Amino acid sequence: MAGREFLSGHDQTALHDRVRQIGTVSQFLDWFDIVRGNQPMA
Repeated sequence: MAGREFLSGHDQTALHDRVRQIGTVSQFLDWFDIVRGNQPMA
């Protein structure tokens, strides 16, 4: 497992746990864009 930070599938679990803390996927993306100063593509 050299070079891997997560066990198989655990990266997705960690990501989805963070999304749930914000709300929906759409809300997470809006929040992320605000925090990072990114402009939405659409």
